[in-house]
Amino acid sequence: DAAASEAPDSDPSDERAAPQQEFCLPFQAQARQIYSRRSVEILIAVIILLNFIVNAAQAQVLPRKGTFADKVFNALDVAFNAIFLVELLANMYGFFPFEFWKSLWNIFDFVIVAISVLSTFLKVAGNDGLPGVSVLRLFRAFRVFRLVKRVKSLQVIVVGVLASLPGVANAFVLLLLVMGIWGIMGVELFQDVQAADPALPEPLGVTHFGNFFRALMSMCQIMTFDSWTAAIARPVTAELGGAYAIFFISYIFLSAILMANLVVTILLDKFIEAPSNYER
Repeated sequence: DAAASEAPDSDPSDERAAPQQEFCLPFQAQARQIYSRRSVEILIAVIILLNFIVNAAQAQVLPRKGTFADKVFNALDVAFNAIFLVELLANMYGFFPFEFWKSLWNIFDFVIVAISVLSTFLKVAGNDGLPGVSVLRLFRAFRVFRLVKRVKSLQVIVVGVLASLPGVANAFVLLLLVMGIWGIMGVELFQDVQAADPALPEPLGVTHFGNFFRALMSMCQIMTFDSWTAAIARPVTAELGGAYAIFFISYIFLSAILMANLVVTILLDKFIEAPSNYER
């Protein structure tokens, strides 16, 4: 008989076990599993949308303080804050201790929910008249941005916009320089224009070119084509002469046609790259 040694059976203990997530809190694995369910994400997204609709309705109705409508909106605000607080605590519990803070979306959630809960608590406690409380309550409108965390397509858009900021910022600096140069020239040329507008308490020159910041706002208005011919250019050229139309035409060409389109081009270029970079 051939002395063939039979290979020993593989010992299961010798196999390298797949690394498993360690949990330091009781029922933490179950909490993470429940929180990560798609149905829970959809439910939270629906609640965020409902909260946005209620905030919009409150801003439209503008209920008087102490009325039934005001009490209803306050009760809904407390209810939404309670739901968002429970959802945030469940997220922090499931991803305790450090994994929660590794996500910028989670940090954004924490800040918005904390500010909303604080402002609601101060209002319920009767301290809504304190300085800064009204500013805190303004952050309620930002709660709808928490929807971005739960919709991947929205995340891609946000990532694309953020990725384009460096290039867009450089283009914006050039655009601001152009606006500033033409604004300074506008103050020198047009601050004494006396053309009157029934809707304005001051002469057109003072209203639109009375100082640098007024001129800068007028340059922004002209760049967006917001009734710039009827409100600014035509009265100025009618009083000073048609040659001053060169001022407005050259500015429109540089700002609205060249620089604004350059900003859009950079934004689109980075936005197209965003999905592939996001997947990485």
